[in-house]
Amino acid sequence: MIKHKLILIVVMALWGSLGIFVRSIPISSLLLAFSRAVIALPILMFGVKMSGLSLRQCFIKENIPLMISGALIGLA
Repeated sequence: MIKHKLILIVVMALWGSLGIFVRSIPISSLLLAFSRAVIALPILMFGVKMSGLSLRQCFIKENIPLMISGALIGLA
């Protein structure tokens, strides 16, 4: 339980400090967002694989509205 809280705190600190580092990177916002997505995809796929779930179990019908809204926000 404490390990999970520590991981959450580290992730929150990293997420909160991203703005400082993003300002110093001389690339466009679109390229930066695309690069982050390309890096995140294999990490998420590895996490799904390690959890023992299949992709079908992770992407159930209840998540379809959430995925659509996320895609629409990404297109905006």
